[in-house]
Amino acid sequence: MHLSVRSIITFILLIFVGTSLVYLITKNRQSDDSTQVTNNSGSVETASDQVVQALPHQVEVYYLHGNKRCVSFRTIEAYSHEAIRTAFRSNLKDGSVLWRVINFEEAGNQHYVDEFKLVTQSLVIIDKHNGQRVQWKNLGKVWELLNDKEGFFDYVQREVQSFMDDA
Repeated sequence: MHLSVRSIITFILLIFVGTSLVYLITKNRQSDDSTQVTNNSGSVETASDQVVQALPHQVEVYYLHGNKRCVSFRTIEAYSHEAIRTAFRSNLKDGSVLWRVINFEEAGNQHYVDEFKLVTQSLVIIDKHNGQRVQWKNLGKVWELLNDKEGFFDYVQREVQSFMDDA
């Protein structure tokens, strides 16, 4: 059987396109326990956020990032989310803790840079009472703990718990 060069190139391109599609589909799937949706402002939040807005005390944890995301940025996001999910699973379900991923470079999100005095990707905890922001903290130490997963988890969980205890 004799294949032309054109047939071989077409076959290779079809394989490439198919592989790319499979990669994109699997990359975009969320496989974590808390269902995540993107709201109109480009942030990612748990599906239960819409239901629990009336709680008298909530702690919101924002991972704020820009368009360019290196391995370290993605690791901080992954560690932060895992630390929150493992320690505050029931709080995520009842809405007393909210996890959000926000691209501060997208239209409408630039105000986060000024509000939280961001200079780079950041993990910010916000304490809300009756829907009003009472205090917030940028967890800058996550950068120092990037290569110490256990220390990273401990730091993030302690800081979130301290905001939970302020109820």
